[in-house]
Amino acid sequence: MVLRVTLVNPGNLREATEAVTPAELTRHVIMIWTPEYLAFQSTITERMLVSAENGCGDNNTALLKIDPAASPAVFSSYHSTDAYFNAVVERVDLQAVLFTAQSSDTIEFSQSLEVDNLINGFGYLRARFDRPVGAYNEDYISMKIYGIVPEKMLKTADISKDPAVVPLPPLATLDALTFKKSLGLMRAVSRSVEISVKKGEVYISPVDVKSKPLILNREYGLISTREDIRKNDPAVVFKINLLYLDLQLAGLNSAEVSVYKRPKDVVLLWYQLDDTKGWLLKGDIFYYLY
Repeated sequence: MVLRVTLVNPGNLREATEAVTPAELTRHVIMIWTPEYLAFQSTITERMLVSAENGCGDNNTALLKIDPAASPAVFSSYHSTDAYFNAVVERVDLQAVLFTAQSSDTIEFSQSLEVDNLINGFGYLRARFDRPVGAYNEDYISMKIYGIVPEKMLKTADISKDPAVVPLPPLATLDALTFKKSLGLMRAVSRSVEISVKKGEVYISPVDVKSKPLILNREYGLISTREDIRKNDPAVVFKINLLYLDLQLAGLNSAEVSVYKRPKDVVLLWYQLDDTKGWLLKGDIFYYLY
């Protein structure tokens, strides 16, 4: 159970993981690795109060899925001995590892059962460096493993049913930067937004505030709407609560965002990372808003 990576820009990886694992909402992070990708999934420490009036987003989880082979500006090497491995660790421990990492550091992650973690039998996820690190001048940092989620369970969980695995047509696909700016304007006057999708147009309005909606179309921000939406069809309308949601960094580092509406008041936002922008990462961020 070994993952070995050499990082070129560790700060980029740290900032990306921080964006999907906000400290105020997430105490634990699921770190997932396979030979093809490295992923970090947020967990909700304490379920927020759900209010239908505020819209989806009182509860949200996020999945950052990185393609290291397509991100040479951040990973100069990436090798996993496992077909699939995951470990639930504390967010602060993971960030300590990424804060310690320097350019050109090679870090080897592996499960260590040598020491009892006093919680369960999973031991520690050890991040071994090729130099002395930390207060005790050792060559590793240990992260207590709070759990290991069975592969089948994790893959069948809602967070893993992403469009990259099971293609589904989005309601709308938007320019990520334009969507970021639109939500920023709405956040200034309301904690919730109402999004209406019609053929060739997307309307974004603040909730409980009298204001003309922002209109995104082919000339401004809209890339496409779902093909089966006809001109005279009623708008598909849903609300998003922005109180516990910060999409600014995702918008700055992505080329486009696809918006999906699922049954039972679940909204999915799929950001496709652009490796020419700030983080220099290729991959995806999936936000599931409940």
